Amino acid sequence: MPTIIWIHSINATENLTTLDTLCQNKTSEFKMKVRVLTRESQKEGYEKILENYSDYFKDLKLVTAEDEKISNLGKTKNYEIDYSFDNGYANVFMLDDDITKLEVKVSGSNSIKNPEEVLNSWYDFHCSLLDEDKNCVMTSVLKDLSKAKPIKSAELYGGICTQCTLINVRRAKEFNIFYGDNNIVGHEDVDYRAQLIVNGKTYYRFTELVYGTEPLNTDTFEGDTLQERFTRQRDLFKQKWGEQYPWIIYTTSMINGIELDDVKLDPFVNKRGVIESH
Repeated sequence: MPTIIWIHSINATENLTTLDTLCQNKTSEFKMKVRVLTRESQKEGYEKILENYSDYFKDLKLVTAEDEKISNLGKTKNYEIDYSFDNGYANVFMLDDDITKLEVKVSGSNSIKNPEEVLNSWYDFHCSLLDEDKNCVMTSVLKDLSKAKPIKSAELYGGICTQCTLINVRRAKEFNIFYGDNNIVGHEDVDYRAQLIVNGKTYYRFTELVYGTEPLNTDTFEGDTLQERFTRQRDLFKQKWGEQYPWIIYTTSMINGIELDDVKLDPFVNKRGVIESH
């Protein structure tokens, strides 16, 4: 399979939760290519961390970049896309470093719980969707591997569609759609999906992937509280999209359990919290 799995991470100290999940807490060998991306200033610490996993991954390597080049998630994901494109990869997974579980619930049969089987199944179905839809750039969040519908809407931030994605980097380059700098666009994933919608491109959202993550915290984000972080992201996002595309706004008044009193629903937003093109 000509793909790699990116895990972007900073400030880890002893282990990487996503690596633990992929190798099932060091009980099996994970055969797919995995690349952990971190900042150059943290290289030594991550080299020590990856040593703990050397017996459980067939192809696990550390990639580092200058701190400024990956100073936020938008820049980091662009770096992963550029690196993948330059090295001949078409489709690549991009995972957060705090994934605690990967499982696909397949209707009428047993769930797929082996992480490598989950990712292989996702990859195969992703490629078939790309063949059917030439405007499709990415897929995120698995559904029952026999049923998927193309959509031109983007689920807003809630940790569901942003932590596990599979992207065709060649189409991303061809369509000139890039992750924005978080200091400009707010939340890079919400902005990316807005770009897809405005440019008439599609992504497929699979909703029956069951996975867990560690709780959010402010260790790697600016601001004293999560509410400050989300408020800042929302305001930057609205500054970019609000006037030209008034139907695109941060729609949910409850983000990850934190109330933002001044957020109102746009009339074009359905109850599930997605933004749609009109």
